[in-house]
Amino acid sequence: MKVEAINERVLQELDARQQELDILNMKKETLGAEIAHSQVKQEAVVLYKKLHELEPYRSQMVAQDKSMGSPQEERERLLKQDYTENRKHRMKQGLLTCSYIVEALLVIAIIYSVIQTLRLRKCYSLDEFSQTEITCAPDACLNPSHPLPKDIVPVL
Repeated sequence: MKVEAINERVLQELDARQQELDILNMKKETLGAEIAHSQVKQEAVVLYKKLHELEPYRSQMVAQDKSMGSPQEERERLLKQDYTENRKHRMKQGLLTCSYIVEALLVIAIIYSVIQTLRLRKCYSLDEFSQTEITCAPDACLNPSHPLPKDIVPVL
């Protein structure tokens, strides 16, 4: 007896839900026909779909806005970020400057070696110089036992 009562109640509930579904389907068809004949309603449907798609982005932006803090805090954060980026940039520039200085010192060492070779071979003209073989060992050029001549001023 109990099972029959439960079965009867479930069948009645199923029938009620089926009637609701039929009513909703008819309403959907009616509204679809109305929308098909109205340009304004079609545009409203498109806008409603766009609004539904953009809702998660709105929620994300609101959460991001709340996490940003006050304008003063945001300003301080951006200033700190800018300072850090500028510092990194200046460090890179400093490294480049150091490499240019090292290259310049090597060029000076080579020039000094040429001058020493000219003095040792007592070449006083370009013709004499072009006829001599010049060898340069940069380590020897930087040797403090070979001081720069007084008439040569190194440029750093």
